[in-house]
Amino acid sequence: LVFRYRARNFPQTLSDEENQRWQAHRAARLLDGAGGARAIDTFFAQIDTLAEAADEPAEAILGALYDYAEAVAPEI
Repeated sequence: LVFRYRARNFPQTLSDEENQRWQAHRAARLLDGAGGARAIDTFFAQIDTLAEAADEPAEAILGALYDYAEAVAPEI
């Protein structure tokens, strides 16, 4: 847990090896859905589905969620 806390909040403190480990962990969780996590493609599909019936304020929130997910997703 301490490693993940450091990686999320203080990434500059990671060694090269730790950074590689963190990036692999992020990719496994976000791209592959490891550990029961929702894969990012599924997340985007759910946002798109919700946006079809959303009013304007909800669309703004969903758009912000989409932008955030794109920002934190590992490079493919």
